[in-house]
Amino acid sequence: MFEKVNEPVETLVSFSEKGMKILAFLWHHRRYQVEQINLVHRVREGADWLYYYAISSGASTYRLSFSTRNLRWHIVEVYSEG
Repeated sequence: MFEKVNEPVETLVSFSEKGMKILAFLWHHRRYQVEQINLVHRVREGADWLYYYAISSGASTYRLSFSTRNLRWHIVEVYSEG
């Protein structure tokens, strides 16, 4: 099942010399542990850069976005089997 979403989320990230890595995110009062980052890309929207992360947690895949303008995270899409 594919679902478009546009809701804010809280994230736990780690910063290192290799860059930023999402460890977990909180959505609807539930914590999702990130098992794998599948894809990262960025898109420019005016003065803002949006970074998109396709991540896996359990049997589902999530697409999160990060805005460099307002430093906020959003969940954009959810794909789950069943």
